[in-house]
Amino acid sequence: MPQVDMCVCETATATTAQINGGKYDPSALWIKSAMEYDHLHPLFGQSFHGNNYISLLKFNRLSIVPYGCDIVRATLYVYIRDQKRLTGNDNRILVFNNLDNFEGPRINWTDRPRIETEPDTSLTFSANFKHSYTSCDITELVIDWHRGLQPNYGISLINQSHDGSCIMLDSKVGTHPPYITIDYLQKSPECCPPLPPVDYLKNEFIDKSSELSGSLADIYSPSVMVNTSQLVSCFVKNICAKPFDINLQISPDNINFIDDLQAITVAPGEMVIITPIHFAKFMRLHINNTLPLDYIEAKIWWQLQTNNYLVL
Repeated sequence: MPQVDMCVCETATATTAQINGGKYDPSALWIKSAMEYDHLHPLFGQSFHGNNYISLLKFNRLSIVPYGCDIVRATLYVYIRDQKRLTGNDNRILVFNNLDNFEGPRINWTDRPRIETEPDTSLTFSANFKHSYTSCDITELVIDWHRGLQPNYGISLINQSHDGSCIMLDSKVGTHPPYITIDYLQKSPECCPPLPPVDYLKNEFIDKSSELSGSLADIYSPSVMVNTSQLVSCFVKNICAKPFDINLQISPDNINFIDDLQAITVAPGEMVIITPIHFAKFMRLHINNTLPLDYIEAKIWWQLQTNNYLVL
């Protein structure tokens, strides 16, 4: 089975701390969630008192994996250079898909990229684990990037614990930079008998499901990139006790969105389908939580028929 190793192309630390030259080490990334009453906690010559830190990684060479292949497994590796634990519990770093692009090496907290509401996976290691790589499976996320279902803006690594513990990783300029390995199966043209020319082209079907919830006036799904899609459908099921209105929003750049024309009211327990009227590169679902505001729960399914034809 072919395998490719892909080193990280961009890394950054997003922080609530004031950014200045100081003693910042460009070879290091930081992950820390401040506890409510965080005490002064010196680590590696820096003060991390009361501040949050998130590590950001991006991999941009997915094009070296042939499009007409089946990705079997994708694994993320990060190097734990050191950690300071305030408890003896195991550490768990949540891995979130980014919804916006970023540039390193340091980012103000208010400028950090948005992330999906639920983590894709997590990295788990013991309280005394250091000076070694740890890994986790990110196959589903890499498949989405590779197929173009999700724009590839990288991932955010967030400490699940709020006990003030701090973790240091190697960055892209560190001795042990993050990387991913991808195992794939190449589709062989010899596996099938010759077909008439009219059948040489083959569409590919892609689907993805997720859940949305919240009590805000406007609730949005993560955007999907549909620039290669010939057909796009979004199924929405209302799994709460209150009706809500939905519509699709479209965008040329995944930043500026406008409403598509169609709007549908979804009753409790009802499932509907909504399709775009206009074409755009990016698309997302918008739920209008009409007054009075209440807690909304919905399940959505994106289903795409792509224009990425494969020669058999």
